[in-house]
Amino acid sequence: TKEELRKKLNLSGTILISAGRLVPWKGFNALIEIMPEILKEIPDAKLYIIGSGQEEQNLKSKISNLSAVRQDLKIEDKVFLIGQVAHYKVLEYFKAGDIFVLNTGYEGFSHFLLEAMAMEIPIITTNVGGNPELIENGKEGILVGYNYKEELKKKIIELAQNESRRQGLTEKAKIKVAEFSQEKMLGETIKILCES
Repeated sequence: TKEELRKKLNLSGTILISAGRLVPWKGFNALIEIMPEILKEIPDAKLYIIGSGQEEQNLKSKISNLSAVRQDLKIEDKVFLIGQVAHYKVLEYFKAGDIFVLNTGYEGFSHFLLEAMAMEIPIITTNVGGNPELIENGKEGILVGYNYKEELKKKIIELAQNESRRQGLTEKAKIKVAEFSQEKMLGETIKILCES
């Protein structure tokens, strides 16, 4: 259960999860930058970023710099770079979290979004690439502009403070993700091949 996983992973408070390769177009920098504003509204918020990549040192520096500037908020105790972890562990974080945020400037068909939908964590992501094919804004999740920090911050705060909205999004997302089951996808592929 979510509660058991939160104990196992030592998570408490309002848990924001993001994941992906640590590259510039994944927008982790902007997520870290808006944390001080989020913490003003949601003091128990914590951001966990799962993944590794070339931006790791830059993101660590960003966290250190924000911590030095905003010592009152203790950013270093609120933003965590988890690194690369086993797939099952990623799913555990998804299941244990409160909101999955994917602020990406480029995305094909996001398996992270499908997995987040299956793990029943509400999603805020960008309206780029294949994301709108998986998520209709306001139905299975919330779509925002890439790196629109003000909009991203506002949507995170609104969703974190509205449990019934989070529940509504996850229920619809669960129905949508069923469309991508192995059986259904194989059936559709066979149908297309037979019609050719």
